[in-house]
Amino acid sequence: MNPDKSSTVIDAPMPADTERPVSSVTHRDALKIFAIFLIFSFAMSIVSQTFIKTSPTTPLGLLYALFFSHILGILAPVIIYIYSKGCNFRETLNLRPVSLPVLLIVSLVSIIFFVALNMFQGLIEPLFKPYAKDMIVYQDFITGLVSASQSPGNIFLLVLGIGIIPAVAEEILFRGIILNGLKNSSTAVKAIVLSGLLFGIIHILPPQVISVSILGMFFGVLLVKTRSIITTIWCHFLNNTLIILMMLGMPILN
Repeated sequence: MNPDKSSTVIDAPMPADTERPVSSVTHRDALKIFAIFLIFSFAMSIVSQTFIKTSPTTPLGLLYALFFSHILGILAPVIIYIYSKGCNFRETLNLRPVSLPVLLIVSLVSIIFFVALNMFQGLIEPLFKPYAKDMIVYQDFITGLVSASQSPGNIFLLVLGIGIIPAVAEEILFRGIILNGLKNSSTAVKAIVLSGLLFGIIHILPPQVISVSILGMFFGVLLVKTRSIITTIWCHFLNNTLIILMMLGMPILN
């Protein structure tokens, strides 16, 4: 009598999975990495202030400060955390390519949104008179940096320090691991709102907290719709650059 082949069980080893697992970060991971970021950024801000005080209006001094505040304070903890969780970088951070037509459309919509948001912040700033002096100090700091950037080399350092490094580091933290972790444990809407609020809180000054929270939620919508952090990094860079140009009457182009 022939054995029933359909009932035969083959005990063979499964092929080894050499790929890192798909993103498994949760809301607890998101809040944990935010807490780690606060601790690191506080420690690194103390160090970075040394460079701001010694060279307060030079792009090179800003870059030294950003090395501690954004590279060591944001990027390093996020990368280490993702590796420690054994997650897939591409999926965790939504590192997917974006088509040029989509990027152009998003850029146009974003610029319109940025101008409207900047006008909105100008309207609400008088409501926070106790913080008016702090806002002036912040604006004077940015103005001083750009005014000191006369040579092509300094302009490049300024773009790198104000446009590129903050955009990459902050988007990887807030729209990468935090938004993704919150979305995996909740709805996309709740994740967008909460990650946007966390993004706004770190900017401290009330007028900025409100406008930057809205900005963070806008970036969150872009991420969910395009499924790519490349989109939000690019738009974050556009926003930072546009604010500087609007404040100074576009002197870089002269």
